[in-house]
Amino acid sequence: MFYICRRHFSTRSFKTVQRTTLLRHAVPSYRSGPLNPLTGDYSGTPPSELGETIPLAQLPPALMGVTGTSSLLQISTSHQIHQSGIQQNEGLPSSTKSLVVDSVTVEIEDDKLPGSTSQATDVGYVKSPILQHLDNVDGNTYSYRPDLEGMGSSDDISDVQYLSDNILTRVDVSGSPLTGANGSVCNEVVEEVPDTMTVHPRPLSTSTPLRTTAKKLVFDSALSTSGATFDRTSSLAGMSELGAPSPQGCTGTPGSSKGNSILRLIGETRYSSLTPRKQKLVQEVRKQRKSLGVIRKSLKSKSLRLQSLEKSNRDDIALVERFASSMSLPVANLVYAQVRNFKRKPRARRWTVAEKLIALSLYKRAPRSYRFLATMFTLPTPRTLVTLLNKVPLKPGINSHVFDSIKQIINKRDDSRYAYCALLWDEMSIREHLEYIPSDDLIWGYEDLGNGKRSNKPAHHALVFMAVGLFYQWKQPLAYYFTPSNLGGLSLVEILRSVLSQCNSSGLLVKATICDGHSVNRKVYQLLGSSSNQPWFTCEGIKIFTLFDPPHLLKCTRNMFVKHDLSIQTDIYLNGQKATMTARWQDIIDAYDDDCLNLTRSMHKITRDHLEPKHKKSMKVNLAAQIFSRSVTATLETCVRHGILQQRASATAEVTRFFNDLFDSLNGYRETPEGGGVGLRCRVQRSREEMHLNFWSAALEKLQSLKFLPKSPTSPPCSTVTIQGWIRTVNAVQLLWTTLKEEIPFDKCSYLVPRRLNQDPLENLFGSIRSKCGSNVNPSAYQFTSALKTCLVNKLADDDLNKGNCEGDVQPQEILESLQRFLVPSANPDGREPVPASNSSLPTNYSDSFAVPRQVIVRQDCTGHRGISCAYVCGFSVSRLLGKHSCEQCRIGLVAASHQEYEALSLIEQREFSTATSGLSYPSRSIFVMFDHGLKLTHEVLERESYSCNIRQCIIALLSKELDFAWWQNHCPEHTNHIFEAITVSLCRIYIPWWCKCRNRAAKSARRELYSKKLMILQHQ
Repeated sequence: MFYICRRHFSTRSFKTVQRTTLLRHAVPSYRSGPLNPLTGDYSGTPPSELGETIPLAQLPPALMGVTGTSSLLQISTSHQIHQSGIQQNEGLPSSTKSLVVDSVTVEIEDDKLPGSTSQATDVGYVKSPILQHLDNVDGNTYSYRPDLEGMGSSDDISDVQYLSDNILTRVDVSGSPLTGANGSVCNEVVEEVPDTMTVHPRPLSTSTPLRTTAKKLVFDSALSTSGATFDRTSSLAGMSELGAPSPQGCTGTPGSSKGNSILRLIGETRYSSLTPRKQKLVQEVRKQRKSLGVIRKSLKSKSLRLQSLEKSNRDDIALVERFASSMSLPVANLVYAQVRNFKRKPRARRWTVAEKLIALSLYKRAPRSYRFLATMFTLPTPRTLVTLLNKVPLKPGINSHVFDSIKQIINKRDDSRYAYCALLWDEMSIREHLEYIPSDDLIWGYEDLGNGKRSNKPAHHALVFMAVGLFYQWKQPLAYYFTPSNLGGLSLVEILRSVLSQCNSSGLLVKATICDGHSVNRKVYQLLGSSSNQPWFTCEGIKIFTLFDPPHLLKCTRNMFVKHDLSIQTDIYLNGQKATMTARWQDIIDAYDDDCLNLTRSMHKITRDHLEPKHKKSMKVNLAAQIFSRSVTATLETCVRHGILQQRASATAEVTRFFNDLFDSLNGYRETPEGGGVGLRCRVQRSREEMHLNFWSAALEKLQSLKFLPKSPTSPPCSTVTIQGWIRTVNAVQLLWTTLKEEIPFDKCSYLVPRRLNQDPLENLFGSIRSKCGSNVNPSAYQFTSALKTCLVNKLADDDLNKGNCEGDVQPQEILESLQRFLVPSANPDGREPVPASNSSLPTNYSDSFAVPRQVIVRQDCTGHRGISCAYVCGFSVSRLLGKHSCEQCRIGLVAASHQEYEALSLIEQREFSTATSGLSYPSRSIFVMFDHGLKLTHEVLERESYSCNIRQCIIALLSKELDFAWWQNHCPEHTNHIFEAITVSLCRIYIPWWCKCRNRAAKSARRELYSKKLMILQHQ
């Protein structure tokens, strides 16, 4: 028999056992011949069969040491030992470096710790039964005096001395306590842990595992925790190197265990002397300590895993960076996201803001395609993208944080021209659709003019204001509103003045306003005091010029020309005066028909859609611009010259030429005309401004002479709105150029870009918003807001990709405030102005406003068959409540005593899937009556005040005032408030979306009926 003392140390890949020492009692089993106890020689050859136990007297005489790795401990015993100079009570010479010769090797399997290649972790020395003591090179003495006659138990150990003071130096289990180097007391063996020992004599290659026991000794925590480090070597040669090692990374020492501290606190020194209850407590403490060790081991394993992943991540990043220079920035971000997140679990994936924005653009453009891509690539989930978008504060009306950011940007600019801009506004058609958003506590889809100004009128348009730089390439959406189809001019004037006031306070210098020729916009200009001959108004002392959008004017001119002939003053003089001739749309059609007879065509862009614009085609600006072009003018003149058309067709050619030049003069952006020739489609430059100014002066004179002719002499005169719009716009551009030259120094105001004086940036924004709604080109109010947020956070990056009703921006235009700062977790400002208290809650006398309907509601009997659906919904609310609330008294008050308690429960009983088991909840009569009354009160509130802000809070406040809940005191007074709040909140969450859905269905049916009537009218024409 021999004993092995081992110690666990905390290293990078090894199990840590704090303040514990294991005394392993190992009995090797093998067959062998007789053993010479003096020489250690076997007289026989070890057989091949293993498994037989032999007495200690036949073991090798010297057990020299213990070394091991993380996966294997080796105990080496020698057949022979240096006998020179060794006699009874004499030690080995100090010069002896190795006492190990080829011998039988006993291997004990240790915990397999992966990835470790460290060498010796545990070293212990004991004396052979033959040698009474052995001197080490440092002078330490180790004595071992066993009782050779009784080797069967651990009590045979007299003492065992260890290598250094921090480890156990003496073990005496024959009667006295076990003591450490500093006097700490070790209790008796307290735990037996099974282990496996394999014995195989050399050169035998096979082995048979046998069971041994490992006994743990726990020492007093007062033992020093500072230890020596053992030399990690797999060789047993050189006992001087293994004599006084010092442990590294040790998290605890044997003898510093907290278990012994517990024993000392209760005044005990041995575990066996404890009462059963105390033993259980000590065992529980040690069990918790063992769990802590498992946790630490898991933590180290995860730490290693993290280090491995970090290394792999660094390698992947290096690979991506290697090829990033040959990719665009979005592609590089996507590739990097794939490399970083591909091997991770879905919940462990992390995304940067740039990656989320790219994914958001893909998702908003085509949700179905995004879901398909998500099956092949690692992409953020739609919920992640919606959560990201909800962080952006953007509500209808004036968003103060937008103008605050603009003010900071303007103040940082040294050039004052950066603040010069034009203000655009236009409306986009949206779908009439009500949608309740719980996070906003608001029903979207009503008229909303900002600052809490809402009404019960459904919203049909989204009114957007945008600022565009006159000298620098930037644009910025400023505010948006949801308006009904009949927004008045006074309301629009109030909105316009509020936006202009915010622009002035933020540092923007608005010099012009641009809109289309809608009747409401004309009314606004009239109310502001602007006219065709004096196209300006003042706001806070600043003169602002009023323009109409030239592309819209061109489209309206084409539409009028299709219906009416146009009288124009030509350059031909008759009787000393310029002759007036009539241009006809039919001349263009005749020229087109003749051109189609040729194999090749001179008007190759012209189609039937150009000549017969109907429905949506009449709204296309590009079709109008291609009619009023030089190619059509040249074809008409050629046809007149060759007699294909009559001479009067030259007036039509004059009209197409004039509007082509007029549109080019208001649509130029290049420094020189397109193609390098002479033309008006270029900037207005001081060096040659006479070209534009002279043309505009002549154009004003010709516009005054234009007149659309009625179809018959008895028809009313044709409208002059379009012609007056051209006159206003030309005058405004001339005056704007003159004003800019006066306000800005000569060297900084050398040109004006007419292209920036139209609504193309706003139309591009509308096209981008429609594209962000998938295939829905007519979004609802909430969808419009979501798409607008997406456009802003992406900095309007894809505006030019939409082939819509206008040309894209000439140059990439920056956006002043993209709202991306709100996507950073640290940013959490309130983006909306405070809502007045009068709009955030119901009026104080609201409960009296529908007293008669409430009396009718109270008198109605809801427990009959008329209330079966309400009972089912109430049962659903009760089921949700009981799933989170386990009070038995509350259950009695909420659930009916039987399924036939009242007639309204019949639907719930019929909806059961199984008659044997009841899976649905049956509400009690009292809770059902209260729930039904609350539903009817909620319906009345929604019918009258559904457009109010904080609608759910208003309804809950009203229900708490009107509903009778005193009967609940008989069941569970403790949970009264909790039950009432849960029922009312559940009622609102269920009924408000249902009410919106019913209203949407009714509106959709009304639209279909209206379309059917229009179709019948068209069919009978």
